[in-house]
Amino acid sequence: MSDRPGNPESDPDHEASETPDERAEELAHEAAEENPDPITYREVLEGELEEEGLSEEGGEIGEHID
Repeated sequence: MSDRPGNPESDPDHEASETPDERAEELAHEAAEENPDPITYREVLEGELEEEGLSEEGGEIGEHID
């Protein structure tokens, strides 16, 4: 994630305007970029989703990983 001006991800209001499903998808994308190993990816994603209270939304993403 970049903090460049004009980047929607650097805008604090951007995260607030996302739906929980959109945020879960964004976390999945970030985790996949940083963790090419599928096991590590899943562990990181589960932790991130739990931290943000999005475990429920992450269930749908997890179905695609299996």
